[in-house]
Amino acid sequence: MSMTEIVTDVSADDAGISVHLTNGESFAWNDTISGIVTLSPHPAETVTFSEITVGIAEQDTEGFMTPVGFAGSRDPLNPVNTAFLGAEYAPLGNAPLERSYGETVVARDMTLTPGSDAREVPFTISVSPDIRLTTLCFVAARAVATDGVDSDRHAAAAFVLLPPPFIQAIQNALKTFGDFEEVEMSNRNGADGSTHYTLDYVAPETLQDRLDGIKFELVEGDATVTGFAEINPQEKTFADHLRSFVHADRVRLPLAFDRAEMDAAGAAKSPAASVKQRLHELLDTFLNPVAS
Repeated sequence: MSMTEIVTDVSADDAGISVHLTNGESFAWNDTISGIVTLSPHPAETVTFSEITVGIAEQDTEGFMTPVGFAGSRDPLNPVNTAFLGAEYAPLGNAPLERSYGETVVARDMTLTPGSDAREVPFTISVSPDIRLTTLCFVAARAVATDGVDSDRHAAAAFVLLPPPFIQAIQNALKTFGDFEEVEMSNRNGADGSTHYTLDYVAPETLQDRLDGIKFELVEGDATVTGFAEINPQEKTFADHLRSFVHADRVRLPLAFDRAEMDAAGAAKSPAASVKQRLHELLDTFLNPVAS
């Protein structure tokens, strides 16, 4: 078994648990996730679980990771509980930052006897708006054993956390210029309680003779989205290269968009017209320079 494969918590001599999401693999804040937790019986012993829970979990993308939900007495990524090292895992250090949101009991006092059918427990859970865009996200399930020889069981199913619709509208508008590669997409809280976003992109190879990339710093408001775009032009001269060392070659230009228009465009998976127009105003000078 590959050490990097995410598997359900099951082995030959005890029972297993799995999580399956039934309404998609990508969700935004406040979306409802539907799914099923499946519990399989032990092959030889009757096992009773006092409660089965599900929750939304996020995990920091820095450092060594065992997916949330697998941190139990049996870890299917490390089934014999031995330390292993690899280029992507070393050095083993402190556990990555993990947070859980909205853990909910979906069943209680469930008894499984040998030879019986697996038991399916449906659930719905809402994606917390407190989850950060830079983390890995999971629906984590846990079954607490209180009788029999089995131990607590853990499993997790990963999902993609989508940014808010107005951010998707900007992404869709940028895609009309080319296949820009995302370097960073993050959110943070401002001192006044507002939410700030950073979106950073590298220009596609077909445009890199004219443009290195573009970065957005945005502040979310109820009626508007404001901020600026920082354009990183391609260096043409020795002086350009010198300025690039201290980011003095960057061009910052203001942005202000109607929030409702952007939300509607994002929900429709299309670019917002005003965003696309503004990007043309910002980028055409660099992408289509007038020959002197």
